Amino acid sequence: MDAPSNVLHVRTPASSELSEEERSVVDALLSEEARHPERPRPILVLTPTDPWLPPDTRIERPKDISNEEWQRLGEQFEVPLQLRQANRSAYDLTGVVLPAGVRLYARERFEGENRSQHRFHALVGRLGGVEPLVLAVSRPVIVGDTALIVEHVHATWSGCGGINLFEAKRTGGTWHTSLKSVLAMW
Repeated sequence: MDAPSNVLHVRTPASSELSEEERSVVDALLSEEARHPERPRPILVLTPTDPWLPPDTRIERPKDISNEEWQRLGEQFEVPLQLRQANRSAYDLTGVVLPAGVRLYARERFEGENRSQHRFHALVGRLGGVEPLVLAVSRPVIVGDTALIVEHVHATWSGCGGINLFEAKRTGGTWHTSLKSVLAMW
C-alpha cells in the first residue's frame, strides 16, 4: 500500500503515541502555521516529537525593573516543569491531522540531508523547488482548557532557526494557539 501523500519517508519510531487530546493541540498549532501568510512553502514536521527543551536561564534582575515586572518577564520565558517532565522522551505523531502543505518527515533523514548543501538542495528539488519550513514539536502539556507546546524551527541552508513556546486555549471544543514567547533564536 502507498503512503499517504502528506507523509514523506516516515518509519514507525519506537516511541509511544500522543493522546487524542494532545494530538488536537498539535493539530491546532500546525493548522495555524499552515495559514501563516508569509509562509507559502511546504512545511515538514519532523517525527517523532522533539523532547529537547532549552535550559532555564537565570540572570540577575536589573535595578530599574520592579519585582513584579521581573517576575512577569521571568514567567514568560520559563519552560514549566510539567513540560520538561512530559518531554523526557519522544512520541510518535501518528494520528495528527495535517493541513494541506504540511508533511511528516523522519527526523533522522532530515538531519542527514541538512548536513550537506548538495543533499539539502536535492530535498528542495523533491519538494518542487521551494525550500521548506522545517518544524518539530514537543509533547504538549494540557491543564484544563490551557495547553503549552514548544515548536522548534530548524535552521536550513538559507534560513535561521529558533524555539518558540506556544499557549493553546480551548474554546467551544476547539484549540486556538498563540505565541507565548521566543525561547531561543539562531
